Amino acid sequence: MVQAAHRATKATKADAAHKPREVVIAYVALGANLGDAAAALKQAVHDLNALPLTLVSKTSSIYKTAALGIDSSSDSSPDYLNAVVELQTSL
Repeated sequence: MVQAAHRATKATKADAAHKPREVVIAYVALGANLGDAAAALKQAVHDLNALPLTLVSKTSSIYKTAALGIDSSSDSSPDYLNAVVELQTSL
């Protein structure tokens, strides 16, 4: 009985592995403010697109925003570069 249940579980998992997965849309917010922030955003988009079963379908423009919670008279924290990407994924 246990072996039959084990075989049924294995078959179910194998069937699921071969069925097409549903594609979902996901939005990911990106932001960087240290080093070469523009290069970091570009690399993040590249890395997301390299994920299995994932496609970056849209990217926003890059927006520059001030770091919040920092005294504006101080140069202690650089501005952020921000963007959003739309992904189509089956992960």
